[in-house]
Amino acid sequence: WNKLDLIDGETHTDLLAEAARRNDVVAVSALTGQGVDALIATVSARLTQGHRRYSIVLDAADGAGAAWLHQHGEVTDSTTGDDRVTYDVRMAPHDYDRFQRRESGAAQYDE
Repeated sequence: WNKLDLIDGETHTDLLAEAARRNDVVAVSALTGQGVDALIATVSARLTQGHRRYSIVLDAADGAGAAWLHQHGEVTDSTTGDDRVTYDVRMAPHDYDRFQRRESGAAQYDE
């Protein structure tokens, strides 16, 4: 719900309470910024719902693979060792499956 800045007093308090009880509403004011952080957190959570964490090891020279991981997932950490890089990635299972098919040579990134 936007335009929270236009509502005063008890109605404002009641509206915030109603929004807090619901999982499909975030009360915000685009003008003042009130509630925007909560909106961003809610959208982010919904977009990544069902994502899992994976540890993926690539050859250090596989820049295309690394770029794909960054584009389709959230790379939370990477560790370089020898000629390999281990990426900790949070992504949707279907994206992980697409990447695995790429790794097996079944498809080049399966776009």
